[in-house]
Amino acid sequence: MLRSSNQSSRELPATVFFGSAAFTALHRVWPALVLATERVPNIEPALFRATAEGSNEELEPVIVLLGDPTNPCGMIAGRRSRRALETRIGYLRLAGPMVRCLDVVYGGLRTDGSRESDRLLQAVLPSLPERVGTDVVSFNHLPETLRQRWLPGAAQGHGTPNAHWHFDFEPGDWEQTWQRFSKKHRYNLRRARRQLDGTISALSTRRDLDTFRGAAESVTQASWLGAVGGGFQRSAVRDALDEAATDAGQWRGFLLHANDQPIAFHCGVRLGPVFHLQATAFDPAHAEASPGQMLLVEMMQSLRGEGVESIDYGFGDAPYKQRYGTRRDEERTWQIYRPAARARIARWWMTATETTRHQAQRSHFITDRVRRAWRRRLERGGRAA
Repeated sequence: MLRSSNQSSRELPATVFFGSAAFTALHRVWPALVLATERVPNIEPALFRATAEGSNEELEPVIVLLGDPTNPCGMIAGRRSRRALETRIGYLRLAGPMVRCLDVVYGGLRTDGSRESDRLLQAVLPSLPERVGTDVVSFNHLPETLRQRWLPGAAQGHGTPNAHWHFDFEPGDWEQTWQRFSKKHRYNLRRARRQLDGTISALSTRRDLDTFRGAAESVTQASWLGAVGGGFQRSAVRDALDEAATDAGQWRGFLLHANDQPIAFHCGVRLGPVFHLQATAFDPAHAEASPGQMLLVEMMQSLRGEGVESIDYGFGDAPYKQRYGTRRDEERTWQIYRPAARARIARWWMTATETTRHQAQRSHFITDRVRRAWRRRLERGGRAA
């Protein structure tokens, strides 16, 4: 399918590409608008294509180029689908009305940094839902500084800001970073390693991937994450992404075994000097030995050995991210709604449910104690299954 929509810069300075034309457009602008800045997995051309083609749902890729399409000054990259809006209260997922939505992927909003690109983007955004044929355009995990710069007054934010943690290695070899940890913490890690007496595997090939999948699924099912859709969950999209990243030499997996059984894993994608952690879990039956934490530090050492300079932990405020994080950003998902009945209903539902979620958080209904009890219940369910 080759489709694009053009309009003069005086009317609306953007060109929209759908389907296979979007893949072609992304390949063409990627060196200037992505490779020269911060790379993220969602808009790597091979991974962007794998997500759309590997899905059992109808996910249509969409690329919007700002200004001259042969030399654009900005880009919006996303996937168009018909889906239910959703929000979470604790680990409870609430499904809302069905809408036609363009989900702009994390890192999919890019400009060359010029004033002209900012002006064009602000001119395009208010009418973007109509241009791409959706009720809603959702910008996932947009930093507040960029929202103020690019979306002033055009978008509505839902929910509280999400934490986004990173870990930066010290210059030099691994020993420089290792010495950053306290003496007591280094002792505890070495002691846990001796007590557990496990084996650690660093994986990166297609053959490794087949081994990793079964082990990671086993650990996920033992963890509370398996009951809430976290950890490692195989799907057509997950398989396509992992295989595309492996073929590109970007996928990395790490497994910890004890008594010949997998008890912890981490996996993700390396893009240049940055490793993007995508999935992790550990078997709670071994919680006293902190297997996830121990494997995380072993993973750090391995990655530093191959020249990685930082780890992107992704979104969330998990304790291990706070303990092993050096930078914390705040990001939020923002929506632009079409001026139509279905979009107004969707906007009302999102506002109402997010208000309820915010009130629950403020009243401490979802406290750490409740979360821990919830996780233990989910873990018992996972072991029973």
